[in-house]
Amino acid sequence: MAQIPPPSSARNDSDDPQRDAGEDPSLDFSLRAAEQGSEADWNDWVDGGADEREAASAKADNGRAATTSVLGDSGFTNPVLANSVLANSALANSALANPALVNPALVNPALVNPAILADTASGRLPESPLPLVETAFLASTTSLLWLINSYFPLGPIWRICFPIPIALVYLRWNRRAAWMTTAVSVLLLTVFTGPARSLFFLMPSGLLGMLLGFCWRRGAGWGMSIFLGTLINTIGFFFRVALTSVLLNEDLWIYVTTQVTKLLAWVSVRLGLLFQPDLTLVQLLALVLVLINSVIYLLAVHLAAWFLLKRMGIKVPDPPEWIQVLLELDVED
Repeated sequence: MAQIPPPSSARNDSDDPQRDAGEDPSLDFSLRAAEQGSEADWNDWVDGGADEREAASAKADNGRAATTSVLGDSGFTNPVLANSVLANSALANSALANPALVNPALVNPALVNPAILADTASGRLPESPLPLVETAFLASTTSLLWLINSYFPLGPIWRICFPIPIALVYLRWNRRAAWMTTAVSVLLLTVFTGPARSLFFLMPSGLLGMLLGFCWRRGAGWGMSIFLGTLINTIGFFFRVALTSVLLNEDLWIYVTTQVTKLLAWVSVRLGLLFQPDLTLVQLLALVLVLINSVIYLLAVHLAAWFLLKRMGIKVPDPPEWIQVLLELDVED
């Protein structure tokens, strides 16, 4: 390395006009130290200072990288405060390596994302975004199935699939994720079809998916889940009838009782019975028919979900023995 002459040897005190005038200018500490040192000490300082500056530069780069990784999620952009955080980069690195060694009181909450700090202090890693991704995907799938059934109805085929995505989210994650799936599906259907149709989805399909996920996750048998699902589906039927009657300003229950009366008349003619059914009997028979329809629907939903979820590796309760014998199902233990 070329020798750099020290400032003290490169000039003479008599050449400085300020010194000749008797003035004593204020010099910084580094300049006074350089003037007081010898030429050999100056050259040694120049040679050794290059290595020290390189090491200091590398350490500063590492500190900036650590601080960027800690503060990236909080939107921290103030360069003045960033320099103060760089001085504490060793603490940030130790926090990421071993959360148990960090005292939360020593970290300024204004400089660190509070969520990351809380997870680090408790020893927990930040939550995975996978539940949120699956929630959004299955919510859009549910809404798409509802839209397809609205414009291209294929009988009860699509209706069987309505509660399964919500129950799948409940089984794979938790109740909160299942409620999020239901809420997002309702919001999407509200945007695409209006609030009335979104309420038709929520009651009963949305609540039915929550119920099935709750029962299957706790290992409830098919009898219990079908019984509770039948009640929800029946209540949903009357809810749709009442809401539609309000929207159309017409009592649709009269239409239901009329159809049931015609069914009773047809059965009585076939059996050779001559009687006039009263209104109470007609309404009771209508309720029984709704319950039977709900039981058949819930049984079909259970079978479809069992076949689908079994191939996905998700454990759900096995069907009763009489269903296994009737359908010749191969249930693996």
